Amino acid sequence: MKSESSFSCFDCGSYEFEDKDLFRLRGLFWGKKTSRTLCKSCGRIVDFTSPRCKIISFIFKRPTTWAIAFLLVCLSVSHTQGFADDKTDDSDCTEWFKSTGIDSNSPSCEMDCSMTDADMSNFACVAQCDSLCKPKPDCRHPKPGGCDFYRSCVEDKFQCGPDGYALGYGEKYCQRFRALEAEDLSSKGLAWRDYTLNCLEQGLADLLFSSSNVNTCSDLKTFAFKSHVACYTSKDHSVCDLSVSDWAEIISTVDFKDALSDEGRTQVRDVIRLCKSMIVGEREQILGVLNSPFEISETSDGNSHDKAIRRLRELDEKLNFINSLR
Repeated sequence: MKSESSFSCFDCGSYEFEDKDLFRLRGLFWGKKTSRTLCKSCGRIVDFTSPRCKIISFIFKRPTTWAIAFLLVCLSVSHTQGFADDKTDDSDCTEWFKSTGIDSNSPSCEMDCSMTDADMSNFACVAQCDSLCKPKPDCRHPKPGGCDFYRSCVEDKFQCGPDGYALGYGEKYCQRFRALEAEDLSSKGLAWRDYTLNCLEQGLADLLFSSSNVNTCSDLKTFAFKSHVACYTSKDHSVCDLSVSDWAEIISTVDFKDALSDEGRTQVRDVIRLCKSMIVGEREQILGVLNSPFEISETSDGNSHDKAIRRLRELDEKLNFINSLR
């Protein structure tokens, strides 16, 4: 028979108790009922199969003080271990979390989740309460600034896996472009980035709530790529209006294999065609003004001629850059 003054995390694992085998905590805790509660609190946190947990034992010389210390150490041990040996899948944890009935949007979600009873196969899920409690994004109206939409909404419906469009392209490039800062893109480039990412997500959101015939992973990829160019070259936020340095940064953010894929080459070709047409048209207008002294004098503020020359040089630089891509 175990000493009534000894207690260990491993003893909690069986959830089998007898008064004579438990140290009766006096003062704050008392008897079998509260001892069982103490064990189950530890049980929700600690993986009892861990060798580290098996060797932890406490001598309760001062019941109240040591009882509190016991729970704190159990919690510390579980976080240190990180459940490295647990094989619970994320999908299993998601199903377990749904079964608890906890509202992921509740302010107390993480606390409620961590205090929920879990059997031995679900211990690792308790360690994922922080991610399980993240509110699911609004799939109909994606919130600007995040990338959860691709995983929680698009992938949740189509289930195309890590190489599918949602995770292998949409989420990947959303995260990469979100990581770009003022030192990478100009203020105009960042504004284009924000608008474009939201435009792409909104297009897919409309698809999710439509009655279209897009049902397979291949259908999804085709639909998504067809929406790219329109978002890249919208009237108020067009990639064509960005500087050459912004273009270079955007191109360097895309993987070579994606740029050279059939879909990649098609969208690059379409964007180049639109931008080149716009640049050539503006260039012809500027040359027309420069060759007409009367017209430029009518709109002159004293610097119009110099501004026109600078703009012409910018457009020529863009044309040279575009031609270098061919």
